[in-house]
Amino acid sequence: LLSTYLTLLFINFLIVKNKIKNENDKILNRLENAKKNFKLVNNQKTYFPYLIINHETNKFDEILQKYKILPLSSISNKDILLCNENGNPATYLSDDYGFRNNNSVYFNKEEKIIFLGDSFILGFCHNDKTIANIVSKNLFNKNILNLSQGGTGPLIQSAILREYSDNVKFNTVFWFLFTGNDFANLSDEINNDYLNKYLKPNYSQRLKTKQE
Repeated sequence: LLSTYLTLLFINFLIVKNKIKNENDKILNRLENAKKNFKLVNNQKTYFPYLIINHETNKFDEILQKYKILPLSSISNKDILLCNENGNPATYLSDDYGFRNNNSVYFNKEEKIIFLGDSFILGFCHNDKTIANIVSKNLFNKNILNLSQGGTGPLIQSAILREYSDNVKFNTVFWFLFTGNDFANLSDEINNDYLNKYLKPNYSQRLKTKQE
């Protein structure tokens, strides 16, 4: 019995070791591909990093207090390098306000459907197969305004909606809640002095009019 047990234990060890090696080889291979593809992409254009609006704002209190700023969107009108987790860099051109849309959506007079959420709805690490793109291709109303931002929780998202839906004709908002961390985000956000102001129904900074 002992010799059988030890034999099986040794066989199990070899199987697990081989499995781990295979997984590590895949990861290293993807990493090498990611490096090569990034060099190809980076040589074509000047890319800016995606600005993640981190919900853990307590980590940035010193910076926030010094500069009196808390961003609600990413960098505007730039080629954004979103991520590169599988060897194929995900990039997009941001709109006038730092969101993932074509600028034309702001100027046409058609009624919009607004998408609001975090990195899932932003389409993190995807080029074309984002939820907004998939839905727009299958709806008669193709005017989806995606105001989602990665790392955000409900209070930041409500602030984004108030600021950037100004002068936008819409009658529907799809607000996507991620139960994995959105409630934790909210507990952080609600203690932030800047965001706390948005609990007042009429508070707005009119950020769209101040966009450079």
